[in-house]
Amino acid sequence: GGNYMPRFTDFMKWCWGHQPDYERKVQALREAIAATMFGVTPRFERAFLLFGPPKSGKSQMLKIVASLLPDEVICAIPPTEWADKFLPAQMAGKLLNICGELSERRTIDGMVFKGVISGEAFSVQHKGKDPFVLKPVCGHWFASNHLPLTSDSSGGFNRRWLMLGFDRLVDDSEKVIDLGSMIAAEEREAIVSWAVETLPALMATGEYTLPRSHQELIDEVASVNNSVRQFLKDSGAVVFGQIESSSSEPVSEQTLYAAYYGFAVGAGVAKPVSLKRFRQQMRELGSEFGFKCRTMSLPNGSTESLY
Repeated sequence: GGNYMPRFTDFMKWCWGHQPDYERKVQALREAIAATMFGVTPRFERAFLLFGPPKSGKSQMLKIVASLLPDEVICAIPPTEWADKFLPAQMAGKLLNICGELSERRTIDGMVFKGVISGEAFSVQHKGKDPFVLKPVCGHWFASNHLPLTSDSSGGFNRRWLMLGFDRLVDDSEKVIDLGSMIAAEEREAIVSWAVETLPALMATGEYTLPRSHQELIDEVASVNNSVRQFLKDSGAVVFGQIESSSSEPVSEQTLYAAYYGFAVGAGVAKPVSLKRFRQQMRELGSEFGFKCRTMSLPNGSTESLY
């Protein structure tokens, strides 16, 4: 369909029509709306991030999504507050948790985040009342010009997102005040039925359509939240060869850590992690980048790690 929701179709074309993965972005949005309306987002284990600069249409898109559901099934609890004892209790009975900006500085607790997105049961309470067990089913939608920050460097955090990038800026001359509310008011029923049509196929495949730009944004998040990964990927100091391990020279941890430290400080990336944390993250990244870590005993009784 789509011809019976001309304004919404035009809006999606305006936001994304110039991008090579336009069709996949539209399909991803459609599936995300459907999963949210039917309270089935936990089985797909992803939060939705509309990412881009101010005035790129992302807030209007969020408004349209919010308008598809009645106010009483909507809450607004930012992910930096999900470890709070009381606030997540507001997710009970809700289908949509909607947040504007992600924090530029505060990190998201990775464990709590993964649990909420996957709909795991956890204990919450309303102030002054008894604790109860909540299994949240709401879809989590964010519009932000910051990528999410976490201290969790595992792939599990990155796998819990579906990111839709917005990169076209609205010109003041073409700005329509409250465009999102207007589109919703005129085309709500059409948008709902357009989204719902996609639910059976989504349930059958078990995963959203993932646009290529989504993967690029996830790579960026992974680097922002893991400076060791960023060093391996972007510093140019590390070359990965397809050589049999016997013939390739191992690199000592000291040499590698010194190069990493220089990169992190020089590129102004982040505060470099400690040697212990460096070793831990290198172990986690080994399978992704295809290298091994070996520990050698030295004559003086100490050990050395080689990569």
